[in-house]
Amino acid sequence: MKKVVLILAAGFLLLASSSNLTANTVNDNISTELKDELKFNPIEIKKLPEAVSDAVKKEHADHTVEAAAIAETTEGKKVYKVKLKCPKGNMSVAAFKEDGSKFSL
Repeated sequence: MKKVVLILAAGFLLLASSSNLTANTVNDNISTELKDELKFNPIEIKKLPEAVSDAVKKEHADHTVEAAAIAETTEGKKVYKVKLKCPKGNMSVAAFKEDGSKFSL
């Protein structure tokens, strides 16, 4: 009887963990698809909205903006991506909504 209970418990755990893996895979695919829908086009750095420029200066004060790009979401909202050079020479990328709030890539 103990073996039957153990086998049933192991089967249940296996089933539960496989459905969790499937759910994570689906969520990862959705977020990848949403990110891939954004088509960024280069813009001049001076054309960044003031709110975005201010956010970059505040959050990355010691970085230099090397390049900027713009994309539009399916809802028609603008997203700005900036390429930043840190004092050590490393490059990083940050994204912002038009109001200067962070946008997760």
